[in-house]
Amino acid sequence: VPGYALAESVVGAVRFPDNRLIPVNDTWAAHGKTNTFRRATSRDRMEPILLPATGLAVMGGGEGEHQLHAYLNYTKGRHHKQFDALSIGLFAFGRELFPDIGYTWTNYRLHWPDRMMSHNTVVVNGVDGTKDADHTSYRLRDFVAAGAFQYASVDADAYPGVASRYRRSLAVVGKDSRDGYLVDIFKVEGGRQ
Repeated sequence: VPGYALAESVVGAVRFPDNRLIPVNDTWAAHGKTNTFRRATSRDRMEPILLPATGLAVMGGGEGEHQLHAYLNYTKGRHHKQFDALSIGLFAFGRELFPDIGYTWTNYRLHWPDRMMSHNTVVVNGVDGTKDADHTSYRLRDFVAAGAFQYASVDADAYPGVASRYRRSLAVVGKDSRDGYLVDIFKVEGGRQ
């Protein structure tokens, strides 16, 4: 199939160091047989990558067991999209440190994993935000990948008429999990809580 190798390399570029897919939207977070896209081997090294059309900013670095992988999710859409505006994930020291449930085919799918509160993000007024169904209200502000300093910042109109600002900025400082750290800044203006 024309373009398949390119598509596979893009999907491979955002995988966790243990080669699982990032659990965004309808992607399984599980290992083994439940994740049909799981490859047999781990990644050798981590590099930052931006997928602006998809809505993923992946940052990190390192090789082997010292890989550091952080992502900022600003995926867009309506169908197969979860309420997870500006959620993040972190993988270091061989495991997910900020895990996400991802997709599930259980009876709980529409009652917990899909909801805003089940993701690593900020919930305003205790309710789900909106999805970027028209692909216009989640906007990448900045993406910098300069060696041991990487930075991404995104605005989202996740709570129109309630929050005038809903912005997340994420920085990874350091070359790998041995000396790296994550800086997470979330700015919200509006809402009662």
